[in-house]
Amino acid sequence: MKRLVLISIITILGFVNGLSATGENFKMTVEAPQFKNQFVLMGYYYNGKTYASDSIAINDKGIGILKKDEKIPEGIYFFYSSTYYYEFIMAKEQIFSVKLDTASTANHLTFKGNPQATEFEKYKNFLTHKRTQLDSELAVIDSADTQKRDAISKKISTEVTTYQKSIIEKYPNSMISTFINGLIDIEIPESIKQMPDSTRGLAQYQYYKKHYFDNVPFDDVRILRTPYFSGKVSSYFNNVLIQNPDSVVEPVCEVVEKSRLNDTIYRVIAFDAFNYAYKSQIMGMDKVTVELYDRFFHPDQEFFADSAFHESLGKEVEKWRKNLIGSHAYNMNLTSLDGHTFNLYDIENEYVLVYFFEPSCGHCKKTTPQIFKDVYPKYKDKGFSMVCIYLQTDKEEWVNFLDEHQLYGENWINAWDPNRVSYYWQFFDTSTTPGLYLYDKNWKLVAKKISPESLDGLLDYELVKNKEK
Repeated sequence: MKRLVLISIITILGFVNGLSATGENFKMTVEAPQFKNQFVLMGYYYNGKTYASDSIAINDKGIGILKKDEKIPEGIYFFYSSTYYYEFIMAKEQIFSVKLDTASTANHLTFKGNPQATEFEKYKNFLTHKRTQLDSELAVIDSADTQKRDAISKKISTEVTTYQKSIIEKYPNSMISTFINGLIDIEIPESIKQMPDSTRGLAQYQYYKKHYFDNVPFDDVRILRTPYFSGKVSSYFNNVLIQNPDSVVEPVCEVVEKSRLNDTIYRVIAFDAFNYAYKSQIMGMDKVTVELYDRFFHPDQEFFADSAFHESLGKEVEKWRKNLIGSHAYNMNLTSLDGHTFNLYDIENEYVLVYFFEPSCGHCKKTTPQIFKDVYPKYKDKGFSMVCIYLQTDKEEWVNFLDEHQLYGENWINAWDPNRVSYYWQFFDTSTTPGLYLYDKNWKLVAKKISPESLDGLLDYELVKNKEK
């Protein structure tokens, strides 16, 4: 009953074929004596997901060689099996050797000819040491002594940041500097920290939101091949931004605009933003989806050359556009159960629920009687009407369902469109049923696709509690 328009990472990958740059050949020699006559598996990260890339055959001397005609994309790669998982940096130096030692307690990977990979191993060990140091120092401090504990945490954090910056300075414009730079937290200025309690919280939030991506190089495609980039973007959309359509629409679009510096990153971020808004369970977030389509996916943007994609997505977006919160209902012509034809606007009441259903739909079988029993009786005499629209053309099926649940009553209007004269499917999203659209007396949309419980709460507030004030 549901037709999704989700855009998958598979689609994105279709646009990044040929990322490998021509140049010096790739040759990685793997020394792994504990895996003689076996395979060492290698994979990589791409936009928050992991992918297998190669299997390296280890001979009876414990040596395996992986060769390629071209260099492979720089990024974070890993060796893996069911018992180990070791990340490493694939940098511009791509003729190198690595010793894989699963028995070691610290240095599982030792590189020759790949200084960034060696530096990355030192960095991982440094972080492990600092985590251990932090835990041991906090263990002897009373949990109630927040001032001391905060001071220790700040000291360790400062040491980590200093070390990170030293690597960036040592390897400018490198894969390791791109990786580490994106991990450095945004520092709130002291001037904001010293603000009064009444204003400091909001000022800190606004600064953090504004500068969240300061350390992210949107012009460097290598950032896509890190474990954290996708999560960082997702966290901004879902956690940093206040989840209200009017609050997120501009910040989300701004992130997509930032990503225009690189075509590949731009496509990835645009898809991620679109899917974030599309999959959101927050009512009214389709406003963000429509805005994203208009700015970045519309055929005028030449985002894709695939006209079929534009046509399919465009049709869906137009239905969403006509049902944004605050928009006015399409005054469609319907036929009642007794054969009387009427227009939607003929119904006059404080609130009208336009409800699309099919008897064969599992959710409809539950939701329709639930609204009739738990919601409709409370408000039918207080300014609430229900237009219950059967979507198919089998009258017998329809009447049997109405009779089975006794769905008849004052201000409960059973209707259908047997001759398909209303073209309702062009104005309402009925790809998912049941479809609930609640309008006020001016036929302005105030809520949609809500549960019976949410509908009950909204009507109680508007028709009961508001009237008592």
